[in-house]
Amino acid sequence: MTEFFEQLLTLNGAVVYAIVGALVFAEVALLVGFVVPGETAAIVGGALASLGHAELWPMATVVVGAAVLGDLTGFGVGHLLGDRMQGRPMSPRRRRRREQTKALIARRGPLAVFVGRYIAFVRTLMPTLAGASGMRLRPFLLADVAAALTWGAANVAIGFVVGRSYKEVVRWLGAGSAVALTVVVVAAAAVWLIRRRRRAAGVGTARAPVDSPESSCDH
Repeated sequence: MTEFFEQLLTLNGAVVYAIVGALVFAEVALLVGFVVPGETAAIVGGALASLGHAELWPMATVVVGAAVLGDLTGFGVGHLLGDRMQGRPMSPRRRRRREQTKALIARRGPLAVFVGRYIAFVRTLMPTLAGASGMRLRPFLLADVAAALTWGAANVAIGFVVGRSYKEVVRWLGAGSAVALTVVVVAAAAVWLIRRRRRAAGVGTARAPVDSPESSCDH
């Protein structure tokens, strides 16, 4: 895959925008994010602009637009398939990530959509699972557009600044995404455990109703 991105650095013009946009779109719409993270394509797009193979603002616009369209496609697929997605075969690792993402959506809704855009693997599954969970389109779209704007602009800008050194940045961001995912999972587990203990404590401290004095007197 590194060789593929190196080949991109030899291209110019519309084909550059088309390839970068297609990769960002397909990350979620076609679930290829497990192989090609969209942030890598966005950073390479910025690097291409830095090296004169494309223009900065058109590239940022393409990346943001492709991210939103890809997420909307994933959301629509999830909305149409719904519970039928449960039976889809996948590895235990991906199934675990899917369940973690569903739990995040259930607790945080639109905030989960926004934060999920910044976490590898979660970003790939989030829109589809949001659609399958029954989330309404309007809150999803508002959170998604805000996330795509900031995410797309930031990654293209990073690529523009680092130029040909983009590979080091991609490696660093990959490690950061893994750490972020771990933090989210640990935090979710902690919240679940605290709530469970509070519910258990509430049940344990509940007192039985006390009989009135009249009912205890002999007649």
